Amino acid sequence: MTDATIDIRAGSFRPGTSDAEIEAAAAKAAQHRRRTVIFWRYAILIVFLAAWEIAGRKAWIDPFFYATPSAIAQRLYEWTTEGTSEGPLWY
Repeated sequence: MTDATIDIRAGSFRPGTSDAEIEAAAAKAAQHRRRTVIFWRYAILIVFLAAWEIAGRKAWIDPFFYATPSAIAQRLYEWTTEGTSEGPLWY
């Protein structure tokens, strides 16, 4: 396994560029990549949950086996606030 490297295009720096400037550019590129990855993670999660919700409401998937995310969230809320038939959820 190799370490991830950041391509900051070394040819784009003028001669005499200090190491601090190069390191700052590398840090900025790493921060930009990190934000991009986080954005796409959340975007994929939202699209997945939305598709699941739509498929459940349109009966494309069987709601008996695959409840919608909103129904799951509602049930968890009820269990945490009111408890289950077997008693409180947190004890």
